[in-house]
Amino acid sequence: MKIHTSTLTLGLILTLLIQGASASERSDQKTAHKKAMRTLGETAVKITHTLNNPGPPEKCSPEVEVIVTKPAPQKDKITLNAKVPFHFSTDTMCFSNNGKAAGDGPFPFDYIAEKFGSCQGISGLASAFSQNVEFDPKARPLSEDELKYRVSVIESLYMNGCPDRVVVPGFPNLFDVCSAHEEVFKKETTRLNLSLYIRTATQLSALVTGVSPEEGAQTNLRTLRGLVNSLKAGKQPLILIRTHVMSVHAIETVIDKDNNHFYRLKIYDSNMSGPRWIEIPFSPSTERPSSGFVFVDPWSKEITEYNDGPIWEFGPDGRDGGYFPQQCEQIKKTAPSGMFRQNPDAQKPAPKSVPKTTPSP
Repeated sequence: MKIHTSTLTLGLILTLLIQGASASERSDQKTAHKKAMRTLGETAVKITHTLNNPGPPEKCSPEVEVIVTKPAPQKDKITLNAKVPFHFSTDTMCFSNNGKAAGDGPFPFDYIAEKFGSCQGISGLASAFSQNVEFDPKARPLSEDELKYRVSVIESLYMNGCPDRVVVPGFPNLFDVCSAHEEVFKKETTRLNLSLYIRTATQLSALVTGVSPEEGAQTNLRTLRGLVNSLKAGKQPLILIRTHVMSVHAIETVIDKDNNHFYRLKIYDSNMSGPRWIEIPFSPSTERPSSGFVFVDPWSKEITEYNDGPIWEFGPDGRDGGYFPQQCEQIKKTAPSGMFRQNPDAQKPAPKSVPKTTPSP
């Protein structure tokens, strides 16, 4: 892969700008956000956490209010529900985003990962395996060199929105093949990390300029609708919150006993060792999601972090809905025969119905 110096320089400059916020600014943002979440919207929407699938008793807080929730009725003005198959124990990487995931990868991939993390590479490769891989655990495993080549093909399919699936023999899931070839996956995640960074550099401008609460609410609504479209197309989309990238595998619209409702995003966060949720309150007065949201521990249902938003859909899906048929055909022509297995449900992804550049009312 050729990396133009000017493009790389732009990416590094943006990163340094993002990382340059002072500690006092971050403290002020956190304080303002906590206040905003307490009085969210004109109706001061209450965020209520539920306990549908309790974890181990010792992880459950006795102070959590236990409420049975139900899906929001279809007659609601904005009901968003979609998901793709996902299990945290099998569909994630065998290592976390600890800033040292680069291993002995080549420069500048190791530098980017060590200094700024590999969240987009880890999340992106996990999404690529969800969208473009079929496991065949009964077949003979690949050699390390064969696996490296197949992973690079999987990344190319993912970056071009191709619906085809590559067969990975000898393993039943991503976690197991990653555990057997950890160094391969560490290097590939750092390579994809920079590839995604360069492809999506223009999206990062919002981190420098910022948005108003009204723009944040519009962005969140647009993002939620885009995520639903991606999930219904069988994708595991990425989201960007400030400088951190995560993948989404489900969105639920939930209402509590007081008829307040919110949107729950079930995410894979490479910084965490377990599942994580994001909950975005819905404001009846504005008829759209709030700009602010919270992170929630799925076991205890406790709020673990406040954020003033917004959430951006992030990743290779840009022009033409992220689908490049000519590149997809070229990838298949140059790959060895027998590598691909066509996904029977694969169809050309439809362009997103809501433009990313124009806020929805």
